Amino acid sequence: MLGGIVMTFQLLLLSLAIGTMIAVLLLLMRISGRWWLSWPAQFYTYVFRGTPILVQIFIVYYGLPQFEWIRESIFWPILRDPFGCAILALSLNTGAYLSDGLAVITR
Repeated sequence: MLGGIVMTFQLLLLSLAIGTMIAVLLLLMRISGRWWLSWPAQFYTYVFRGTPILVQIFIVYYGLPQFEWIRESIFWPILRDPFGCAILALSLNTGAYLSDGLAVITR
């Protein structure tokens, strides 16, 4: 049980740190006033907030390895590990939710 708690906190802290960086980048894109930056940030937020996190985790863990170019890329050591896939999926999801929350605050 203790090992599970430690892993949960590792997932929480890492995904929160990476997600915050993604959120700040997305927020800057949204408030830039340029449609070609704002629209992709809003689309990203729409997609990641509109799909369940479990589906996102399944797509990252089971879907991405289907592509040969992913298995031959520099990202494969991260994506072949379940912990790395969980960090990626949780970070992308956290970034979308935080950027939307920050956008509301900055208005």
